[in-house]
Amino acid sequence: MVISLELLALLCLSVLPYLTFVFFGECLNPLVKPVSPAVRLRWKYGKSMALTMLLAMVFANILIFLVAILPMLAYAIGGAIFIVVGIYLHLRRAAFINTMA
Repeated sequence: MVISLELLALLCLSVLPYLTFVFFGECLNPLVKPVSPAVRLRWKYGKSMALTMLLAMVFANILIFLVAILPMLAYAIGGAIFIVVGIYLHLRRAAFINTMA
């Protein structure tokens, strides 16, 4: 089974941000705001990480379709962007949680 480049781009733009939200936000529904403050912090963190993943994959798809870079290289660049911004968001979240304690 061969996946076309357009289908791979669609999967990267829809499935990966949702899976990122589920992993970091520890919640299945990104549309319902939790009531508990602790759960709300994880939910907001999951939403920001999912947005980061979406923007990284949009950038990777722009590189593939408009600049004509190889897909593996473009997704590696998008993944590197996600990792760098994700580390920054994690450190910012950790500093905020330390101020609460």
